Amino acid sequence: MATYHGTTGSVNFGTDVDGPGASNEAQCFQWSLTLRHDIADVTPFSPGNNFKTKLGGMADAIGSLQFYLEASAATNLEATTAFSDDDKAPTTLTLKTKAAGGGNGKQFEFAALLANLNIDVERQGIVRCSADFQSSDAVAITNL
Repeated sequence: MATYHGTTGSVNFGTDVDGPGASNEAQCFQWSLTLRHDIADVTPFSPGNNFKTKLGGMADAIGSLQFYLEASAATNLEATTAFSDDDKAPTTLTLKTKAAGGGNGKQFEFAALLANLNIDVERQGIVRCSADFQSSDAVAITNL
């Protein structure tokens, strides 16, 4: 299991949250991402076997984001992800991180389902949002 977290970065939801032709990137002010594996107990039941045998299983990613969006983009995000009335496929989530001290960060890209999308009160056309996510496919990690 590896956990990444930070206070700077950007997130792209792979949908037209800012409208057609817009960058669709939101600035994160806090984020976390945990890569994990299932662990299966495959111990055979036999006399004299007092130790468990385990195997690594399937991998996935979970995490949380806190970010700012324009008010109209927050409404579009709610409509184009799993929170609309229609069943939605996972959205492509691209999280670009920045290293402390101005160094290079990492980019995580994967299909994800958003959960617990919170859209705060609008202030001067900007809303503070937070969401939890779970991956729905492989996670591609690249250095920036």
